[in-house]
Amino acid sequence: MSLRLQILLALLVLAVVPLAAAIFIVGAGFDDEFSERDTRRVEEQLQLVMQGLERQDAHLADQLAALAAAIGADNRFRLANLADDPDLRAYLRDYAPRRLDLMDLDMLQILDARGVVVSSGHFRDAHGQLQPRLPELVARTPDGRALMSVRGPDGSFLALVRVGAVDLAGETWQLVGGLRMDREHLAALAADPDLEVRLAWPG
Repeated sequence: MSLRLQILLALLVLAVVPLAAAIFIVGAGFDDEFSERDTRRVEEQLQLVMQGLERQDAHLADQLAALAAAIGADNRFRLANLADDPDLRAYLRDYAPRRLDLMDLDMLQILDARGVVVSSGHFRDAHGQLQPRLPELVARTPDGRALMSVRGPDGSFLALVRVGAVDLAGETWQLVGGLRMDREHLAALAADPDLEVRLAWPG
């Protein structure tokens, strides 16, 4: 190999190796920057979703408090609890379905002091069922709310659920209300159309 060719090869190596190293370093820097940006973007969206869930939970608590106040002031409802009258029993049975249409709720049950469902808004067939532990289980969660599978006429759906209470003739009746948490509702909580929000749930 001639001296000129050796010098050319040496110059080529001296030129290419720093360039390759620079490309690698710059590329790694871009990868880190994009990775950090994507991570921040996901974290920001997750925070928005969690804030949205907190707003939904607060709204649910307000709705149940308003419902408790309305029941407490409803003399016909209070009388239906005491009198054995078919018309009043029908009024009691249809109370939750009527309220579900008026209130921004997807699930509503009213349970008497024994834990019997006296009115069910989202699933009328639940009327008369004994569910004494349901309000207790929801109320005992750390924040007084729970995600649970709720049975409806068209199958089960996932809901954010809270409980409320109303005093009737010295007895405590329970109000169990919920908001649907399906894919559309979760997607509405996120502001970024390029990111999809999913909730991992058994089954």
